Amino acid sequence: MRTNANIQDRKAYMKNYEISFLKFIFTIIVIYSHTTSFMDEGMETIRRNCGQSGYWAVHFFFIVSGYLMISHYFKNKPQFLAGKESWKFIERKFRSIAMQYYVAFFISLCIYLIVYIYTNDENTVSKLIQIVVGTIPEFFVVKQIGFNGSLMMNGATWYISAMLICMIPLYYMLVKNPDFFLYIFSPLGAFLIYGFLYNYESPILANSKFVCFTTGAIIRAFCGLLFGVCTYLVSEKIKEIIISSRQQKYITILEAAIYILIFYSLFTSDRTIKYCYTVMLLLPVAVAITFSGKSHIRDKFHCKLFYGLDSISLALYLNHWRPMKMTELMFSGGGGYTYSVATMITLTLIQVCIYFGIIKAVKFIQKEMDDKSRDT
Repeated sequence: MRTNANIQDRKAYMKNYEISFLKFIFTIIVIYSHTTSFMDEGMETIRRNCGQSGYWAVHFFFIVSGYLMISHYFKNKPQFLAGKESWKFIERKFRSIAMQYYVAFFISLCIYLIVYIYTNDENTVSKLIQIVVGTIPEFFVVKQIGFNGSLMMNGATWYISAMLICMIPLYYMLVKNPDFFLYIFSPLGAFLIYGFLYNYESPILANSKFVCFTTGAIIRAFCGLLFGVCTYLVSEKIKEIIISSRQQKYITILEAAIYILIFYSLFTSDRTIKYCYTVMLLLPVAVAITFSGKSHIRDKFHCKLFYGLDSISLALYLNHWRPMKMTELMFSGGGGYTYSVATMITLTLIQVCIYFGIIKAVKFIQKEMDDKSRDT
């Protein structure tokens, strides 16, 4: 017989499809933010707000990644060889998306080379070799250390590079001294970096901008990941204190109100970047409520419609950059915003189909090879 406790335990281990849905929404926002180059001069305000919306979407991804990093730590509780454990964690983290990353990378590289050969008269072997060699930092996922002059086949993957680089020291500190890292370093570091970003002289810190000895991508990654750590702590506290049905109703209303305010703030035309920075202080709170599972909103997302949403979001994120660049090239003389966006979407969907086809083929080959090795 299944008791209420059994049901609650089962729900606690169910995948959080509300987070999957939010990832999808923020992925669409990132893609939307990359359509600014298609906008006419009369769309200046929309262009500014559109570009800044992608900035906050990536901040959400960093927060989620920081939360999952801490969640992984508490599930495994490594206590020795902090440096080795840090690298093992990064290896596992990247391995989970490595196939998707490299499939999208090679598709983008092939498209770039084809377009380059077609549009340039001087197609020497030496030049093509230089192009391929220029992608080495991106291939090894270290471009955001500061290789700003090198080619970028898939510009959207800067987030992955920055995330992995920043997780190395953060996970080390977490294993070495969890108490200091969780309760002192993370909240203090998150707010200090956020304050720096708030007062930065430009509206937003671009990921390729070099500041002192590092890039904007690394600074933003540290900020988002540390807020993700704080999000985990807040989420665990919510699980402790929200126990009654009335409290769950209140926390549901609060979660919905914060997300409505955030999305409204992202797309309202008269908001300032300072206003957005203030509003986005609430984003970790909303994500903490979502991860806690105490809100009734989460239950609405447990249906088959959302089961494959993570893979779709990742596919769209990894495969929209090169189509965007191709569209820019096709309509360099101006083709209208609507027509340009429609072309970019079409090319993105085509690349996504190729991407899924290659992944399916690779997995099939791997399975065949595994079966043959077992037979022998």
